[in-house]
Amino acid sequence: MDTESESVHPDSQLTTSMPYRTDNNDVQRRNDHQHADLLQAHLVIDKSLFIAYEKLRHLAQKYNLKLDIPRVVFVGDTSSGKSMLVQNFLLFPCAFSNNDVSSRCPVSYKLRYDPSLVDGQIHFNKPKNMTADKLGSHLKDVMERIANECRENGGFRREPYEIDISSNQYTDFEILDVPGLVSGEEDSQHRKMVETITEFYVRDPQFMIVHVKPADLIGENATSTVRLRALCTEVPAPCGTNYPPRHDYKDYTITIQTKFDKFMNDNKNGRSANAGIEKLIQKYKPTYFVSMIFDGYSFAEESYEKNVTYIHNLSDLESTRVDEWIEDIDKLARIPSSSSASERVLFNREQYRPLIGIDIVRKQIQELWLRAFREKLPKLQQILNSEIRLYNDQYRTVLADLSQQDPVLVRKTYLLYIAQFRKMISQYVAYRAEINTKFPLNKFGLTYTELEKQYHQWNRYKKIRWSAFLPAEKLAQRSNNDRPPSLDRRYIGGRHFERLREIMSFMIEVYRPFHRSRDWMESSNSKLYGAVSDYEDAEKGVREVIYTFIRETFQMGISWLTQMYTFLIDHFAKHVSEKLLSEPEFSHLKRHTKFLSMVNLDYHKTTRQFIRKAIAGFKHCRYAKMAYVSHGVSLNTQRLGRSLVSDSNSEEREEQNEQFDLTNRLLDYGKTMIQLKATSDPLSFIFSDGKFLPATRDPLTNDYLKPTQRTVEELYKAVRGHLVYDMTTSFFANVVLEMQEFSKSIPFDKGLVPRIMSMSDEQIALLANIRIDEQQCKLKYIDERLTELEETRDAVEVVCNEFYKNREDNEMSIESTSEMKRNIRLNHKKLREKQRHKIEDQLPIDRKEKTTIDEWSTTVLSHSGNTSDNDDDEEELMSLDYNDDIEQFLLQIYRKHDEIDLKYGFLDDDEEETDEYINDQRPILTDATTVDIENENHQQDELKNDSKKKKKKKNF
Repeated sequence: MDTESESVHPDSQLTTSMPYRTDNNDVQRRNDHQHADLLQAHLVIDKSLFIAYEKLRHLAQKYNLKLDIPRVVFVGDTSSGKSMLVQNFLLFPCAFSNNDVSSRCPVSYKLRYDPSLVDGQIHFNKPKNMTADKLGSHLKDVMERIANECRENGGFRREPYEIDISSNQYTDFEILDVPGLVSGEEDSQHRKMVETITEFYVRDPQFMIVHVKPADLIGENATSTVRLRALCTEVPAPCGTNYPPRHDYKDYTITIQTKFDKFMNDNKNGRSANAGIEKLIQKYKPTYFVSMIFDGYSFAEESYEKNVTYIHNLSDLESTRVDEWIEDIDKLARIPSSSSASERVLFNREQYRPLIGIDIVRKQIQELWLRAFREKLPKLQQILNSEIRLYNDQYRTVLADLSQQDPVLVRKTYLLYIAQFRKMISQYVAYRAEINTKFPLNKFGLTYTELEKQYHQWNRYKKIRWSAFLPAEKLAQRSNNDRPPSLDRRYIGGRHFERLREIMSFMIEVYRPFHRSRDWMESSNSKLYGAVSDYEDAEKGVREVIYTFIRETFQMGISWLTQMYTFLIDHFAKHVSEKLLSEPEFSHLKRHTKFLSMVNLDYHKTTRQFIRKAIAGFKHCRYAKMAYVSHGVSLNTQRLGRSLVSDSNSEEREEQNEQFDLTNRLLDYGKTMIQLKATSDPLSFIFSDGKFLPATRDPLTNDYLKPTQRTVEELYKAVRGHLVYDMTTSFFANVVLEMQEFSKSIPFDKGLVPRIMSMSDEQIALLANIRIDEQQCKLKYIDERLTELEETRDAVEVVCNEFYKNREDNEMSIESTSEMKRNIRLNHKKLREKQRHKIEDQLPIDRKEKTTIDEWSTTVLSHSGNTSDNDDDEEELMSLDYNDDIEQFLLQIYRKHDEIDLKYGFLDDDEEETDEYINDQRPILTDATTVDIENENHQQDELKNDSKKKKKKKNF
């Protein structure tokens, strides 16, 4: 900018006064005043806009916030006039010339308008203690230092060196000047490093590109033109940056054609001048022209003061020279000449003159950034408002956490959470109406296939080889009439247990035991009655078969059922705990890892006892029915009938009223039907005479006949059916019912609750990992970030109001609006501080005592009166500080218990490898001693049909 004032002395070492030209020409003075008035007309909006821009940039850098903030980067070949163009923004020379030193990094120039400075005064905000006349040599030293420090990167770095300066002649603006592109093969590494830096910035969509090139170079003749297109659009990126291709880069590029003085010298007539400018315009849209050196002026040969004067006079000098060139063209066009009149035309002033001049170039570059910034403002506002809401929520969350740093409140919250957890577990398992809206079926319900998939992904899953097992995929392949009906139904809670019973019963029912060969069967008949008898001990043989078949069917099956029950119980707890921790009153407990781990461990150990009781009850039933196989259904029924007849003929019954006759007739009818059933369909009862096997043999092979073989199968089915019933009752009584009443299953004086109540405040603080100072630091950080977010949001709103409202219609000026917003921000900050102080006044902030792990074990754990493994587990849990360590510790406990529980249903002689041997060795045999199940079923169906026919014939 130009001024009439003389040079002034700097007011400090941080400022520099620049010598200005003095010109008494009235026209020049008028132009200076007009330019100053124009600058003042735009200063307010430019100032507020640049404030918003700087605050946005500060936020993005300080908090790594992704904000799409437009910036400007200057790109061009070496010797294209790029540095001279930068100097015309700074209004003083700062370029350095040295054959051995070149630009080694981008340079960021921040120009600030400061009306408090006097005319010609330059104040350096960064680097400190710098003056304008020393900046060139300073930059030279910086580049030399970077060349030495960054040798591993070829002597270059991508991060810019920052220059921050103020003047009352500036319009707030920022320029990023990257090193000039080079051509040729003389220094390929240098060229590669420069292009790498350039690609990083021009491919970034935040940057508006100012492409600087000489006006006498068109298209492929300009290195920068070719390389700029390649760096922006090629795939993959030529220099390997991570930005995607920027195919629309031309929409965000302005081309500045320098050295226009040479173009003027080469084009002396209107036709060639108009055609040449039009060609450049069409090739580079939008484009503008500037001449910055006239008459062979050399900055290197002149003093700093003279160079400053030249820069300040450049606008007038250039304007004069361009106008003179146009006048010469027009004069030439008006000269009558028969030989050249057709080739000479007037210069197109209206279309081309507004594109020429340093002032026009400066304005257009700034307008490029202004337009981009205006377009981004609405989106930036949305992001800022979203961030403010987010951190307001975080502030409230941390405040709630801080309020929970009081051990008394923490203890109450812990006890309330435990009570709610137990209550909700009971409601979830029973799927009561009180909680079905919290756990909607469409979100939490699972089919058996989905359940099995989650079971296999469970971190405690262990593969169990059970010979009767059928995966969900195999079950789903069966016909609808030959598979469990609940397979595809979506269940929540305890209904999963009933489906497990149904599916396991189905798998047991369709399972066919491993076929034993004749030698195995005869080896089992090893006990002889005596020397005078040659009959083998058939009853012993049957006992061994039944024992083996039942073990094969149920041993590993109970292990599978145990793991499925354990998985479901853990599955229920995760749903319930996630729901509770999502509620406002318990959301802050998500970070109370130790307490939640103690709740989970207590839940695990309690429910584990339920399952172990169920396993123990079934184990005893299995042993009894395997060790002593005795079933005489007909005989037992006859005994029952005789007892009924005897009871009905007693003297007491004879003395009863007429109702006895009806009862007696019913009993007689039942007796008759029992006898008829036993006579007409003897296979419906296991034995008719109370013996295990008849002694009848095949006279040729001495093998047992088919009826004998069917008896073994029927006996196995009978025992199997009893055990399925025993299994169901044991698990339902000890697990399902207990889970449905979980809130009542644990007495108040046992479990985790009494231990929580017996803890001191210091022990609660240790359990809760209370860190009041950490919460205060979090609040301070969030408050600082909120303050900066609100300041930036307000600055952006001021700019938006200026853009979208007529300034003359505004009732309040920018200053009054900013003041009002500042007061609102202060009120917000005071309110946050008031809330924080109110909570801090209630906290034991001066508490210095810290409970150690030894104190924990001698006080809290001694409350239970013993030193069990449970106590050891809790003590070790309290010694852990990291969430991952706690999680792994609990997982080790769970897996250790699972390993024990999966074998808890084994009898003394059971081995886990039994089913593996069966699965690996199962042959297909047709030995006479094996049971052909399909043939057996067919024969049973034929006998039943024959029995029905005889019955119908008899009735007829």
